[in-house]
Amino acid sequence: MFKRLIRYINVMIPLHVTLPVAIASFFSAYYLALRAVGQFQVSINLQLCFGAVTYALMIALLRVMDDIKDFDADKVYFSNRPTVQSLVSKRDLYVALIVIMAAMIALNLFMAPLVQLAFAVLMVYALLMFKYFFYPRISKSLILAVVTHNPVVPIGVIYIISFAVVSQPWTKHLLDLSLIVILYWLPYLAWEFGRKIRRPKDETEYETYSQIFGYRGASLIVAALLLAIFAVAGVLTFRLNLSPWLLAVLGVVIAGVLVRLFGFMLRPKKRMAGFKPELEAVIAATNIAFLIFNLVA
Repeated sequence: MFKRLIRYINVMIPLHVTLPVAIASFFSAYYLALRAVGQFQVSINLQLCFGAVTYALMIALLRVMDDIKDFDADKVYFSNRPTVQSLVSKRDLYVALIVIMAAMIALNLFMAPLVQLAFAVLMVYALLMFKYFFYPRISKSLILAVVTHNPVVPIGVIYIISFAVVSQPWTKHLLDLSLIVILYWLPYLAWEFGRKIRRPKDETEYETYSQIFGYRGASLIVAALLLAIFAVAGVLTFRLNLSPWLLAVLGVVIAGVLVRLFGFMLRPKKRMAGFKPELEAVIAATNIAFLIFNLVA
């Protein structure tokens, strides 16, 4: 079983990608929240490291939960998945699920009460997602799924922010903290919509956003979310007195994705299965740009 799980991790949760992304995401949002509440001293302690590991484990947990939920559907639509190729069994995934949850709970046992509260909300929400909120119809509707499942991202960001505000009078900074939550949520929302867009001739029984909104409509939703990311980043850059170079870097990446989107909308000739790589670049750019320019400001 151990070897099977290692193969599964290498394919579905590659550590060389997941860990850097999780750590960058955690400290990017953390330091930005610190700045929002008027703290400019940068330091790292054991609790923060535990928090970053918890965030990485949450990413892994959600992946494992999805693979358990989609075990049968993947046999039809994703023949290259490890679960379909019998490289890992459903029992293996349940073992991984239990181990990950136990590790997350252990890492958060001795956190501050506010952090523990945020962690508890995050875990309860993840478990409700795993059970489709006890409303099976969600599993049959892409719209219901995104409405109920995607909010786990801002809840995760709130968990990160709780480390920054645990000993600070944070209520008077609710606007900036809320903008931070939105900033780190929007790229993942754009990613969710963008990865399920196809040309009309490439559609199958697998439900996509381009089936629901049309390939142009779905692309416009992603474009609107990208512009919203830039707008929120601009407001935070101004309010928190960050370097305008941050916006320049983020703007270049977003502009590149917008060019691809509008090119696809005008001439959808090339076969493609969404804009997953491009939007993952936006996620990376948002996290890394705000981390670097916040630290050097």
